[in-house]
Amino acid sequence: MKKSLLLCTTLVPLILYLFASCDNSKNITEADSVFEENPTTIAWSQDKSSDKITSYQTDVQVYRMNSREDTGLKLSDKYKMSVKMIDNVQYTRIDMVADSDGVYRSVLSDGEDLIICNTQTNDELLRINVSDKNNSSLRMFGGDNLGFGKIDIENVKSEAYRLSLDLSENTESSLLTLSLPQSMLVLGYGEKSIKSTISYDVSEEVVKEVETVTVMDDETVVTSTLCPVYEDYEGTPVKIGTIFTINTQMAENVGEMPDKSMVYESMDDIPEISDEEFEAMQEAGNIYEDSSITFGDPANLSNIETVVELYTNIEINQTEDSVFKLLFDGE
Repeated sequence: MKKSLLLCTTLVPLILYLFASCDNSKNITEADSVFEENPTTIAWSQDKSSDKITSYQTDVQVYRMNSREDTGLKLSDKYKMSVKMIDNVQYTRIDMVADSDGVYRSVLSDGEDLIICNTQTNDELLRINVSDKNNSSLRMFGGDNLGFGKIDIENVKSEAYRLSLDLSENTESSLLTLSLPQSMLVLGYGEKSIKSTISYDVSEEVVKEVETVTVMDDETVVTSTLCPVYEDYEGTPVKIGTIFTINTQMAENVGEMPDKSMVYESMDDIPEISDEEFEAMQEAGNIYEDSSITFGDPANLSNIETVVELYTNIEINQTEDSVFKLLFDGE
């Protein structure tokens, strides 16, 4: 069963992993091909007596593309992600590839503290407090499988009612939609929430989509949509990646393009020349490579950014507590 976000140097955006088919058809088709061409493996611990996921570890490949600049998704980053629930506290670790100086760094968090350390020496480079009451509130709606498996739909309903949140259910489409208030969101300066929803597939018992629409001070509208990709493992849905799109629509152009004839909406709009014409222009010194072409009107900065995270070599319920030792040492 397959259905159809990205990491900063802090784990604050990791809340997106806890939630997760989008209508950006071109981008989603492109993203689906990443999963089709790179099948993952899932190894569950020998004791699979239940669908409960208490730890999740995987190698992550990050692919990106921008509708104004790219013609396809390109591999941009790799890292290893480990998540485990220990004594009702969710611990997360990200092991990054070596930087330009050959240094490997890891980022660890328990929702209260965030640590950046040297992966090879375990030397602590930075420790900051990142506690946010909204994170724990939102985590309730990601399910008790660390956000990587089935969702307890009845628990989502009871929590929504307890917090007096808007909840609607469409029995025909088997879709349950939860609306989040602005007070539960982490917004940037000058940013206002218009809409934020989490949608659940009731029949499959998984998160279907998370969508947030915000408007900036300059009236730019940003629609962020997080989509999960699941694979069936012995009758249990397991998340094997995410598709994250950021649709930015500018309210006004930054200028005016005087020559509209040079505006290309796609590669198909770029005129072709014969080999003979190319060779003649090359001999005359009139050929040069331009890798920075912008599709669409350069004066209009609207764009769609797509980020695909592919999880490979997934290990479930096999991660040792020692992976998060630095966080325990600080207690």
